[in-house]
Amino acid sequence: MKNIAQLSIDIKKFGNKLEENLANKQKDIAKQTLEDIKAGAPVRTGRYVNSIILEDTVIEKNRIYTVISSDLKVGGNDPKWADFRLAVFIEHGTGPIGQSTYNGRHFPVFRQTPWWYFDNNLGCFIFTEGMKATMHWQKGLDKNTPNYLNAINEAIKEAKR
Repeated sequence: MKNIAQLSIDIKKFGNKLEENLANKQKDIAKQTLEDIKAGAPVRTGRYVNSIILEDTVIEKNRIYTVISSDLKVGGNDPKWADFRLAVFIEHGTGPIGQSTYNGRHFPVFRQTPWWYFDNNLGCFIFTEGMKATMHWQKGLDKNTPNYLNAINEAIKEAKR
């Protein structure tokens, strides 16, 4: 019985160490992913890039969460669009131009007709057929996926020591 009790203690210690190692590795990879997302993001005024943040890594119910997000809204005078997050439109593009430049794994619906909007920065109406997709979020994630898989293996090896 003594060996089984010790084994149970050792397994618990290993689990705790592994969880801590995984959280630390995930946070490190998330920091690099954040930098890669920001590096690929379009810059007009800097507000969008500065809105992209890394939130704290959280361990909850045997899961490890790390969130990278942007809360910058489209805004404007039209309440229909005021609360939408701008990042989605920048990532996927909009209209026929967005549809022709987007090659991601998701299947957004693109408006097929051109439209007018008032640009507050320029102070005039603009005619558009949309904007191209930049896909900086997907590229940042794709670039760091192999690093994340390697980090998981490292975390397991370190927990064994």
